[in-house]
Amino acid sequence: MKLNFKLAFIFAVSVAPILKGQLSLDHANFVNQNRLPQETLSKADKIFAQKELLMELTSKAKEFSNSNLNFSPKNSLLKEELLKLKIIKTKNVHDHIQIICRHSDLPGFILKMALSTSTNASANNRNISRVVGVNLISDYIKRKNFKHVMVPKKYLYHLPTHSEDLNDDNYVVFAEELQILSDGESETLFSQIDRHALKELKEIIKKFGYKDFSFDNIRITSNGGKITIIDTEQFKGFDTSDTTKWNNSPFLQKIDGLMGAAKMDMYLAKDTKENPATPSEHPSIPKPNVAKVLTKLFSPGWL
Repeated sequence: MKLNFKLAFIFAVSVAPILKGQLSLDHANFVNQNRLPQETLSKADKIFAQKELLMELTSKAKEFSNSNLNFSPKNSLLKEELLKLKIIKTKNVHDHIQIICRHSDLPGFILKMALSTSTNASANNRNISRVVGVNLISDYIKRKNFKHVMVPKKYLYHLPTHSEDLNDDNYVVFAEELQILSDGESETLFSQIDRHALKELKEIIKKFGYKDFSFDNIRITSNGGKITIIDTEQFKGFDTSDTTKWNNSPFLQKIDGLMGAAKMDMYLAKDTKENPATPSEHPSIPKPNVAKVLTKLFSPGWL
């Protein structure tokens, strides 16, 4: 009887964190390792203390346009906080709305969120993958002693009114705001970049399967001419069960790396962009020849 009671007690203790929505040890370590600096954390806690703020922000993000937003919540304190927010970009993806914004009390940071727009939305983790991706790429840059490519530092912030479960609804990504050129300006200068810089970038693209090469996601800094990878979101292949990997499929990673490198080559092969004020256009890759792709992957000397 005593043994059964002891086993029951051990089981209850072990499942308690799960029932309460607390983090596993691995997830807790991941969150702690990527915490905001204390001063910024304190400011963020004050801003996001009201759950209504996110509800109103989500509602307004759906109606987002380039004109000034007219926030009109009933709570005066809530209105004050909302007026400090400036939405840069929004996108609806799988019952979540991605919001990229600034807050005037958080200078030096871009905030990236992916909030549910439906009560039936399944947990998402694409936003969290930004932190994993930037950490892995940053470590690789340091290990290889690359001089021409960089990534902005990114932090993970837990929303104080939400569960601790590691998913996009409960965490916001804070990205270091760098001084970068526009997409059009970056494309204009791209073909003039040092060949060593291009070699470093292509190696990173292939190593990490960076498929989404475009000047929405890759820019040139305005104060040093470095290539910076500003978007490290993983569209597929990432799972929070292993935060040491950005893509859990080595095969898909190789395919994506080839596609990203091909897009980069397409930009380099284009005529030099003459008007940096016009937006950059995304390259379109024709449907690949599967036999050629597999041959290049597994028998590269044949092609």
